[in-house]
Formats: sequence, C-alpha cells, structure tokens
Amino acid sequence: MSGQTVVGYDRNPDYDTLINTDLQAQMDNVNPTAYVRVPFTVASTAGLSGLFLRMKFDDGFIVYLNGTVVASENAPASPAGDSASTGDHNDAAAVIFDEYDLSSSVGLLRNGQNVLAIHGLNTGLTSSDFLVLPELDAYAGGTLDRNTKLYFERSSPGLGNLPGYPGIAGKPAFS
Repeated sequence: MSGQTVVGYDRNPDYDTLINTDLQAQMDNVNPTAYVRVPFTVASTAGLSGLFLRMKFDDGFIVYLNGTVVASENAPASPAGDSASTGDHNDAAAVIFDEYDLSSSVGLLRNGQNVLAIHGLNTGLTSSDFLVLPELDAYAGGTLDRNTKLYFERSSPGLGNLPGYPGIAGKPAFS
C-alpha cells in the first residue's frame, strides 16, 4: 500500500494527530511488523560530511539506507517478516525524537534517487499502538566564518555544526 509518513495506528487517541497512513487493519492482531520505504532525492553528495536520523517510534525498528543497516532499536538478532520488537518504547518517549548520528554512513548516499527503508517492529500482535516517523538530515561542513554569529537549533558536540540562523541578540545592558 502507498501513503505518506508518518505510519502507524493507535486504538487510543495518543498518536492520531501524527499518523498519516493508518496500518491498524494490516497490523492490529495480524502482524507485529511493518515495512516502510521512503524514496528521496539527493541533488549532489559532494561535500556532505554529516548525516543524522531522527526517529519517533513505538516500539522498535531497523533502518536501512540504500540497503545497508544504519540504525536499530529493540530489534531481534535475526529479523523476519513477522518479528516483534525485543523491548517496549513507552508512549511518552515514542512521541519525542531520538537522534542517531549516521555520519559514518554518509558515503551510502547517492546522487539522485535513494531509499530509506524501515522495518518497524511492534511488541506483539495485540499491541494497542504502533508508530514510525523518520527524518533524515544531511549537511556539508563548509567553511567557518568566525565573524558571523549564528544560532544553532541542535548542538553537535564533536562534529561540524549544522546550518545556523543569523540574528543573535547583542549583549544585555544592565542598569
């Protein structure tokens, strides 16, 4: 079936505002696994030095970038088409992005068409909900201009900074 990300289902209203493609008929009491393929295009890989995956999920996943495993949570050692997650990712945590540094996998990106494939894993057939919401960000390190002050939405300790935004406030004046 085709649809838009975010995929999942919820017997309760917790994830309803997030879900674009409802999988309840395909998963609830049927199968704890869902396969999601997200095609995307990269104009040019030249100069790319960083890659980050952000995931909201319930309960586990395995992520493949162009066919290579790059991240996983609560995944079985030998996943199959009816695999369940090996742990629970509670509902409160599931709606907060977990971030994975995939910079060592930036070389897997291709100019043109690419595929982010996700093997979504639920705790079992009777789980009341399921959620997979991926975001993939790639960036080029570029050059450092020490005369321009920028605000960075996310910190990147030990790595090059992600694109920043101008408009830092001046020093406060105290009276």
